[in-house]
Amino acid sequence: MTSSSSSFSSHRDSSRGQNFIGAARYLGMAKLKLKIEGMACEKCVAKVEEALKNKGVSDLSVKIGSASCTYDESSVSEEQLVEAVVDAGFPAKVKKGLF
Repeated sequence: MTSSSSSFSSHRDSSRGQNFIGAARYLGMAKLKLKIEGMACEKCVAKVEEALKNKGVSDLSVKIGSASCTYDESSVSEEQLVEAVVDAGFPAKVKKGLF
C-alpha cells in the first residue's frame, strides 16, 4: 500500500502544474505581473492591494515595487488593472519578458 501511495503522489505532483495551467487558460484566467513605482511603505502596499482586489483578482501578491495576480480576462482587462494601480497613485506597467 505504501508503494502505490507514493507512486500516486509522484504522478500527481508531476502532472498537476501542467493541468492547472491548462485549466486556467481554458477558463479565461490570465496571470499579470506589474512593476510599480512610488511605493515606499506598507500603506502603499495596502493601497495597491485594495485597488486590485476591487477589480476581482485572485492569487494577489503585492510587494514594494511589484504586484502579481490572476484575473478573469472576460471580466477585466490588463489595461484596467494597470489603470486601477495608477488611479491609486502609483505609476505602473506590465512586466514583460523574463522576471
